[in-house]
Amino acid sequence: MFNLISTLSRLAVLVGLYLVAKFVYNVYFHPLANFPGPTSWTLTRLPWVMHLTRGDQHIQIKALHDCYGPVVRIAPDELSFIKGSAWADIYAGGNRNKGLPKNNVIFGAQQFRNLLDGTDDEYFRMRKVLAASFSARNTVGQEKFLQRYINKLVKKLYIAAESDHDVNLMEWFTWLAFDITGELVFSESFNQLDQTISHP
Repeated sequence: MFNLISTLSRLAVLVGLYLVAKFVYNVYFHPLANFPGPTSWTLTRLPWVMHLTRGDQHIQIKALHDCYGPVVRIAPDELSFIKGSAWADIYAGGNRNKGLPKNNVIFGAQQFRNLLDGTDDEYFRMRKVLAASFSARNTVGQEKFLQRYINKLVKKLYIAAESDHDVNLMEWFTWLAFDITGELVFSESFNQLDQTISHP
């Protein structure tokens, strides 16, 4: 005969055993087990979530870095790096291992490849073409262009602020974004800042 109490107690024991096994795995056998960090943060993500909801997570993580060094394990599956040099180690190209091949069931029918679904060779070819546009020199070269639009926005906002009407900043920043995007993508501004109307 079915006994609800017996079944629930067995289920509770199984859940408890699973949690203990998971905690032991996270602390001793996880691939990140050798990185320093407080045990309470490596057992479960609960401290991470708790400090996130309190709004003091950044303060706690800084305190952990002060205590444990430049690399800290802040969750069972997450590390925090405080040095800027980690950026290059994590995201730099070069002699990294090639990724797994794309799934032909999902990507095989597509003839056009893009940066997201292309093969590694296609990705690096497209990246090389686009890289010049995002170089530091080219980005700094756009500063005068962007400053012209920002100055126009500030002048228009001064005029709008002197009127008795409410100023919708979201609308103004949308117009700014569209004008800049139009100039960069189509080599022609939508002139929304001048006309103070949204482009259809």
